[in-house]
Amino acid sequence: MSLRSLRWLGQGRVGRDSRCFSSSFSQNPKLRKLRYLGAYIKNNDVEFKFDFLQAVKIHCGIRCLQSLQKLFKIEANNNALITELGYLGQLRKLEITKLKRENGIVLCTVLEKMRHFLSLKIMATSEEEVLELQSMSSPPPLLQTLALFGRLEKLPEWIPKLKSIVRIGLYWLKLMDDPLKVLQALPNLKYLWLYNVYGGEQLHIEGEGFQKLKFLGLESLGGLNRLMIDKGALPFLERLRIGACPQLKEVPSGIHHLK
Repeated sequence: MSLRSLRWLGQGRVGRDSRCFSSSFSQNPKLRKLRYLGAYIKNNDVEFKFDFLQAVKIHCGIRCLQSLQKLFKIEANNNALITELGYLGQLRKLEITKLKRENGIVLCTVLEKMRHFLSLKIMATSEEEVLELQSMSSPPPLLQTLALFGRLEKLPEWIPKLKSIVRIGLYWLKLMDDPLKVLQALPNLKYLWLYNVYGGEQLHIEGEGFQKLKFLGLESLGGLNRLMIDKGALPFLERLRIGACPQLKEVPSGIHHLK
């Protein structure tokens, strides 16, 4: 196969050291029909945590890949690289890591242009780094999958606008307000995983909440001591997983409402 007809390019590595994806896209016009670009480093020596899957660095010039539809496990090196993503009008899936707080506004500006987005994963530089994602007023309208890794001062105000969202995973957000107040109103949400997301003592699923949810996972919620489920909530729930919530001593209140 010639580079001119190449559609898929991936690079995977098992180990501890990060590497650069060395292609200079602007100098390789034969790659401009590329649709899928994935690169990562997998560390099998650690349990699930921030550096389990490390991204790789990509040089600027990615704006030349006008046909690109999937781009994942890349580092948000600088605002220039993030800005270039805005030229990828066909992009459907993006996984970006090492995002610093000061890069969040630029990323939000880019994401507002992505009208065909289906899947988005954003990871901060560490579990203590704040994700600055509040400035996006209009999220991608077709977004179906969202994963956020890193601290948030509060859930972004665009979350309730995700009318097409099906899967959400939130990790290390460390919110002080009950995130379920917002999430349970999403009309098409079927899968929700919350890991070290909330520092409060109670979570409340109100009646008519999560009308299509099939899976709910709650883990590493260190302060949680009560989970309340109202009648009429979770009518299609198939699996409820609760783990590493040491203060939760009782069965969730209202669990008998689940059929």
